[in-house]
Amino acid sequence: IVGFSSYMIGRYDRAQAALSKYKKLEPKDPESDFLLGLIHFEKWDYETSNIFFNNAVLGGYKPKTVVERKLAYNYYVLGLTKNMFQVLGYLVLEPDITQADMSNAVYLALSNDEMRSAGEWIKQGLAKFPNSQDLLALNAWYLRSTNNNHAAKIITDGVLTRNPNHLVGLVQAGILAYNEWDKVKAWEH
Repeated sequence: IVGFSSYMIGRYDRAQAALSKYKKLEPKDPESDFLLGLIHFEKWDYETSNIFFNNAVLGGYKPKTVVERKLAYNYYVLGLTKNMFQVLGYLVLEPDITQADMSNAVYLALSNDEMRSAGEWIKQGLAKFPNSQDLLALNAWYLRSTNNNHAAKIITDGVLTRNPNHLVGLVQAGILAYNEWDKVKAWEH
């Protein structure tokens, strides 16, 4: 209780001390591993944070998606993109994944030219969230990047019909128009 309460009011050193004592009594408690991961996360000690987050996952902490989000973020900050994509691969399979989680995973895959992961995750995401304008726009990005410009244009047009200010949709429409040498239309987007 002292560890959790201290964490909640931002007294991270006190929380860490209390939880470290508790860990000696209950070394396999995933709740305390998660809290210690959060404490180190707040202290910007991402490596140590990940040790505790990984222990929490291995110990059965629920909901797992909460820990996986933190792990992926930490690996990103640490520049460990291979590890980040491994965690994202687990995250996208979780039954309680959110539309935002899926969109973020796809965005990161596309941004890092991880086209195989992006393609798989788009299919999974659109199966679960078929009306997601974000995932549809990201699908247009994927299709354009894999030289399927015609399908990308159709999807982009649909996204922009529903939301004329959709940022990813606008960027994709602009790139598609530019690629078609329609400079005027490219500047409109």
